[in-house]
This record gives sequence, structure tokens and C-alpha cells, in this order.
Amino acid sequence: MTTVLCHGTFDVLHPGHIAHLEEAKRLGDVLVVSITADEYVMKGPGRPFFPLAQRMEMVKALRCVDEVIPSFSYSALESIERIKPAIYAKGKDYEMFSQDPTGKISDEVEAVEALGGRVIFTDTMLGSSSHILNHLVGSGLKDIMGGYTPKVIFDWLDKCQGLQVEVTGEYIRDHYIWVDAKGKSPKGNNIVYQRTKETEYHGGSAAVLRHVREATGHGFLRPVPEQQEVRKIRYIDNGSGARVFSEVVFDPGPLRALEFGMGTSSYPALMIAADYGHGFVLQREKDKFLALTVQANSLSHWFNLLGTYDHADYVVVDEVELRLSCNDPLGPLEPLIKQQFERMGCVYFVCTIGAHGCIIFDGHTFTTVPALVDKVVDNTGAGDAFLAYTAPLACVGAPALVLGLVGNAAGGLQCQVMGNEHPVCLAELKSFIKAVLA
Repeated sequence: MTTVLCHGTFDVLHPGHIAHLEEAKRLGDVLVVSITADEYVMKGPGRPFFPLAQRMEMVKALRCVDEVIPSFSYSALESIERIKPAIYAKGKDYEMFSQDPTGKISDEVEAVEALGGRVIFTDTMLGSSSHILNHLVGSGLKDIMGGYTPKVIFDWLDKCQGLQVEVTGEYIRDHYIWVDAKGKSPKGNNIVYQRTKETEYHGGSAAVLRHVREATGHGFLRPVPEQQEVRKIRYIDNGSGARVFSEVVFDPGPLRALEFGMGTSSYPALMIAADYGHGFVLQREKDKFLALTVQANSLSHWFNLLGTYDHADYVVVDEVELRLSCNDPLGPLEPLIKQQFERMGCVYFVCTIGAHGCIIFDGHTFTTVPALVDKVVDNTGAGDAFLAYTAPLACVGAPALVLGLVGNAAGGLQCQVMGNEHPVCLAELKSFIKAVLA
């Protein structure tokens, strides 16, 4: 008996899907279709349009389909390992691996062949559920972006390749400890937790560097003395994924001023300074393009960190950090952005506003770009991903709309992983942008 496997989101079942599945069934005896679970669908806000159970029911109703299974992964690798198909069928539009910028198809082909199966590309052009939904429901992005098609945005991203970038700031070791709540202590008024596993991630300037290397292919980290390392311990509830307690460990005594120009790269075109509010004072060389972010955290939320800098070419801060710098907790954001833009002599000033996206000011126009994801696993590092992908774009002169879309896409993708487990992959970023602008 020959088992054939197909995989996809199947958010809107259209004629291309049906023709593809019917052709796949003719390749063998049993057709199994794996469908991506809701939390792993990365095609923009509001996606999937139909929940997993309904998408499974729609596909199962087709006469050519024998079995439907959920896939709890961003790719088909889990399903391939589970089903071990003799044939893995993909649409003709995936036949050239270059059509899949994430590289997932090549990984899936390798996995199928390793299990003794083979991949067959059907003759049917599948079409695009994203294009249908964006056309019928309207994502709003295409109207906002105007003539900035995926190709135009990718051209700007390609211009960043090879850019020499130096990153500086605190190196943060993120220590995640997963715990189970065991209940209230019988001897005190506290909840008792039992740890189940632990993981460490490279955070802070090290996380920015990894994103930068994806965005530009290069990147150098200024050496930071070991005693200036910051360690953040986060206790995560296994059930909800929520943080139940956090701890910061560092010695402020040895912290000292750092100066640009001390890193591995002798002649960087772009300097990125990530100040996480643990006491560093960062200076700059006047002839370099400086991108800056500052962070209000539990140790620094009560003082104005951005105000310690008198100039930056490109600034990315969130709403809390902007309001702290302006001593204004309630006023409209645009005057505050303009105030800091003029004080610092920026080319661009960006204020990220969480679920509402970001606002960008170029000295003449305020540009607002909406958030691109509505599912968050962990927001740690989202601002770092935004900064790392947009600073090179700002350095090469990309328009504000391109900065906003790429930044929100990078930040949104970072929110889908726990901690800084891995950087936002450039290929995955392009695939995501292509989906939301389909």
C-alpha cells in the first residue's frame, strides 16, 4: 500500500487545492493530509481565518482524502516523520526551491528521501489562500503600502547585504526556568512551584548581533568585559507560558563607559547601540551612522535614559521610553516624537506601540504601520529584532513605509519563539512579508 502525504494550511479551500489533492490521490492508495495548527500559521493578523477543526473538516469532506491529521509545527517535518510517506506531494509552484525562500521545502525533501520516500510535484498551480483572503476581507496593508510590493521591499533588504555593522551594549544571559504550580504552601501565604527544565539564551546585544547577521550577512560585537554581563532569570509557568517571577543578577560596580571603534570591525558603516538601562554610557564616532535603542526596565523605569544621548541618526524606542524621555505620561505621541527627533537630529525616529504597530517620523511626515501578528508566545527580544532589521535599512536610505513593515514583521516573528532561541531568519521574513502583501 502506497501512502501519499500532502501538507498545508488550507485556510480557504479553493479549486487549486482540490485539483492538487485529487492528483495526489492518483499517485498512491491512501492520501493523508496534514494541516498546520492555528498557533503555527504565520500569514499575518487574523490568520488563520478558519480554526484548525473547521479546516480539517473541510478537507476531510473531500472524497479523495482518506485521513486528515493536525501538524503542530511550522513545517511538514513532524508529519513526514509521523506518516513516513512513500510519496510527498507538493504543488507545481514549489517545484523550484527558489519559490520557497524559507528553505523549508528543501528540508522536507531531504527528510522524505532519508525515510526512503520520494517527492513529486503535481502539475496543478495551487494558487494562494492569502491572496483570496486579502482580496475579500482586506488586510489594509496593501492600501497602506501603496506601490511597495514584496519585490520592492526585498530589493531594499538586498541592499543591506554586505553592510558592515558593529553592535554594542550589554550582553544579557537570559535564563529561563519552567515551573509547575503545586499549590499554596500550608506553612505560608505563598504559591509553591516545582521547576521542570531550564534553558539559557544569548540576549541583549548578542541577540541584536544575530539578527543583524541575518539582515546583512555581517556584524561584529564590541568586546564587553565579562564582569559587565547581565543575567536575567525568568520563571515560566508550564501551563500558561506566563512569567511568574523574574530576577536580575549583575554587579554595577565594574561598569564603565564604553567608546565606539573598539570592536572587531575597523570601518563599520553602521553602529548599533542597544542600551538596556544597566548603567552603560555609550559614546559615538561622529562620522558613523548611529542607530540607538534604549530600554526602560525594572531597574531603569524611573529615570530618563534617552535623555543621556544628545544625538543619533536613527532611534527606536517604545511608548514608555518615549514618554519617560519627555516627562509626559498622557499626551499625544506625535508631538513627543517630533520633540525628540529635533533634539537628537535624527534621520528617522521610531516609536513602537505594541499591538498598534509603530509610528515613524522623518522630519516631515508621520507614518503609521499596523502590527502584523496577533499571537504572542514571548515578547522578549521583539524590539531587538525590529532594531536589527531596520537600522541597516535606515542606513541605506529606505523609505519609512519599508522600515515600518520590515520592523513589524521582524518583531512579530520574534514574538513567536520563546526568548532568543534563534534569530529571525531573513528567508522566513521575506516569506512572511510575501504572505501579508499577497
